[in-house]
Amino acid sequence: EMPSTEKSCWFDRLPAKRQASLRHAEPCIVALCGLGLTFVMVLAVLDGATRSRRRIFQQLADAHASRIVDAFQNLRNHQLSALSRFCQGAQAMSRDEFRAFAGPIVREGSIQAIQALAWVPAVPAAEKAALETTARASGLTDFLIWQRGADGRRAPAVRREVHYPVWLMEPLAGNESVLGYDHGAESVRRAALETALHTGLPTVTDPVTLIMETEKSAGLLVFQPVFSGVPPARVFRGFALVVLRADSFLRAGLSGRPSDDMSPQVDLYQVRPGEPLRHLAPS
Repeated sequence: EMPSTEKSCWFDRLPAKRQASLRHAEPCIVALCGLGLTFVMVLAVLDGATRSRRRIFQQLADAHASRIVDAFQNLRNHQLSALSRFCQGAQAMSRDEFRAFAGPIVREGSIQAIQALAWVPAVPAAEKAALETTARASGLTDFLIWQRGADGRRAPAVRREVHYPVWLMEPLAGNESVLGYDHGAESVRRAALETALHTGLPTVTDPVTLIMETEKSAGLLVFQPVFSGVPPARVFRGFALVVLRADSFLRAGLSGRPSDDMSPQVDLYQVRPGEPLRHLAPS
């Protein structure tokens, strides 16, 4: 006769009550193991579904974000670049010439987010009065290089080494009050001007309230420094300026996306290291 296994030996030596309790425990242990395995499998499935949703959302977010990036690059490489070259080549632009060039760009449907294009010359303090006289003689009878006073109203610009007034703008209709505004008189605009001049690169302002706007929607100004001649005889002349409204620009950039209930909401934020996010516009 073969000897019994080690398991049967120690099991058989247990009291009858203990053997009975162990026999009842075995099905419970099996059931608990099954439940544990099922729980682990459910967690794995849920984790896979979550990862899949995150991956799909990331793909949607990347696609929409790339539209906005493309819109900014298109603005820089085409509209702003063309305006800069035009201002560089036109030594004495007339308002009709500027309108003929800038008008079609502003009206073009694919870039309808552009509020206005402008030429902002660098005017030394010694030439300020002469420019105002020239403008008034040309028909702009109330032309003034101005800034906002303490009460928020229009006031003559405080004398500074160089003024940066809006000289030409398109569209002019509805924006007449902007002519002569000195962008060097306001800190946010002046910071962008100085950065653009220092780097020689297109520079966008922090969000500002546009001169022609009464709403609280964020405006963005993009300055491109314009020079004439070639180094070392290159001379700084002023800035080509593109005026944007953040909400219009965002909507135009997303114009090709499907508009159904599954489309995500897209918001535009300004992000600076160490600072809270600043909301600019919702879609």
